[in-house]
Amino acid sequence: MLVTSKNLARATQPPALIVLLLSAIFLLFINQPVLPERRSVHELWNFGHLVLFFVFAIVACQLFSAAISRWSLARLIATSLIISAILGAIIEYLQTGLSREASIQDWLLDIAGALFGAVIYYRLKRRSHIAGAAGASAPASKSKRDVGAADKGLLGAVYLFTVINCGPLLLALADELTAKIQFPVLANFNSPLEVSRFDADITTRLERGQLHVFFNTQRFANINWTFFPRNWTGYGDLVITLYNPATSTLPLNCRIHDMQHETNYRQNDRFSRQFLIARGQNILVIPLADVEQAPLGRSMDMNRIASLHCFTSQLTTSAELIFKQIHLAPALPETSVTP
Repeated sequence: MLVTSKNLARATQPPALIVLLLSAIFLLFINQPVLPERRSVHELWNFGHLVLFFVFAIVACQLFSAAISRWSLARLIATSLIISAILGAIIEYLQTGLSREASIQDWLLDIAGALFGAVIYYRLKRRSHIAGAAGASAPASKSKRDVGAADKGLLGAVYLFTVINCGPLLLALADELTAKIQFPVLANFNSPLEVSRFDADITTRLERGQLHVFFNTQRFANINWTFFPRNWTGYGDLVITLYNPATSTLPLNCRIHDMQHETNYRQNDRFSRQFLIARGQNILVIPLADVEQAPLGRSMDMNRIASLHCFTSQLTTSAELIFKQIHLAPALPETSVTP
């Protein structure tokens, strides 16, 4: 459909833009998602930074359209970059007072949103101008040639920067699809994307289909798998295959909890068990019936498993464990015993 000044004016009516801007602010700073069940939900919420600054850029361009209409594309991009960088930094700083952490990723999303909004406004205005010139019997081909190589390069750079900053969301969606296909395997360490399924306060290294985890001597040396398919109903055991390259036995604690536990974190509201990891290959088998019955006064919600922790506590020396696979084993069929 041809973009005209009338169409552009309708698309950028102040009431509509203000509603979008306030909605983005509300979703970003007030309605923060709690306990995201999928990594993509968290990344999509972060994506609100880009949406917020995209709308902010459109609103600002529309408010100052008379002045901006005389600007070059380079000036518009430079101004948007400076303003969004400063405003984004201020927002990240203010968030530290709301019990939240400042994030470079969020700051870059702020800048990407503002730049993308500014160039989209520029392109729409330009297309509207070309359409108007063509309607006045002016040579449209000459207007189209006004976009020089430098402007094309700037537009391409902004588009590329925007796509790069969408990367975390795209990668999260890709790995969630992979995890869904792999299930009931929770991790086999064959894809670099799997490193985003866990977080660790210790050194880890993914290498040749194995995850090397280096447990240190701190009070709790922890690796925590958080993002995986959460419905474990219908399965019998959680099986962890790992290798201990050292000669000494290593005590390893495994802890599992559901989403409800995230609201209280009581020790008696989760499953926890210690294993002694001997030299060589070890296969840890955790009956899911034990996991389900572990919380005091209730049953674990096996439809909403939230986390699998593997940790050591106050080791005398640092130690390495090599994780090879984590998967759910099917429940064995019940056998009837005839007297």
